[in-house]
Amino acid sequence: MKKNIVTVLLFVSAAFLPKTHAGTAIIPNYHIWDGGGKSCFNISNVSTTSALVNVQLFNRTGAPFNGSVASKYIIDQIGIPFTLEPKKTAFFCLTSGGGTSPGYGVIESQALEPAAGQVFLVAHGYYSSAVPNTSQAFSIPINGGLPF
Repeated sequence: MKKNIVTVLLFVSAAFLPKTHAGTAIIPNYHIWDGGGKSCFNISNVSTTSALVNVQLFNRTGAPFNGSVASKYIIDQIGIPFTLEPKKTAFFCLTSGGGTSPGYGVIESQALEPAAGQVFLVAHGYYSSAVPNTSQAFSIPINGGLPF
């Protein structure tokens, strides 16, 4: 009897868990200070298969990010899918558009070849500013540092 109750409780509680999709992670925030502060992000493919990755950013009003992307590697533009080869890291920094900061983002990925199976990415971000007589830096964790 106790076994049945536990099973039912587990089933019911699982039905109310938030629905997440494999290959999706949230960038909880980004910040830009046009006077010298920037947010930078690294996205690494820890799989043995290529991934199709799309990064979408939204400003504080929910509109798509339209500021500048700098110091970029592999990723050319926000909102345009790109291929991330196995064991490679893409990165970019947001350096302008601070008038609509802070914002958030979504990273979505899937295997480039559907038959290849699941891909796993890890991502991390940080904010830094360095202006005369003051500096600031903090981490922007994505998915708790865990693969998605």
